[in-house]
Amino acid sequence: MKKIDIEILNGSTVLYSTKIVFKYCMDIQKALENAYVALQEDGKVVPYYLEYYGFEKSLKDPSTITNEYLGYMVVMMDQIFEDANNNKKYWFVLVDGELINVGIDSYELMESNSKVQFVYETYDATKHKGTHAEVKEKSKGNS
Repeated sequence: MKKIDIEILNGSTVLYSTKIVFKYCMDIQKALENAYVALQEDGKVVPYYLEYYGFEKSLKDPSTITNEYLGYMVVMMDQIFEDANNNKKYWFVLVDGELINVGIDSYELMESNSKVQFVYETYDATKHKGTHAEVKEKSKGNS
């Protein structure tokens, strides 16, 4: 049976890790839901919270919607919430070590043996270019 590794990290510290059954074209949101059940079956409850961002608004004209679909973003896992205002800390999603730049409902996993990581870390403008955190930072007037 083909599997996908799911990890939840606070910085480089692994908080939780599990394997789920791979299903062709499964998006990351469905993978997260399956990981929740797998962890629950192991006696671990890992709550998470998603926010829906829809389409990005133009920074020049907030009444203008761009074609950039943001979708659902992770804003809390295991009671650790984003701290965008004070510490610029966000939940980032990596697939096989690469940051994704779309919502978790838009990224389809195409291969088994992939590793999906949910990582809580401080926003870095260079490292996190093109991610939801960049959009949030720009909307606050930061870059």
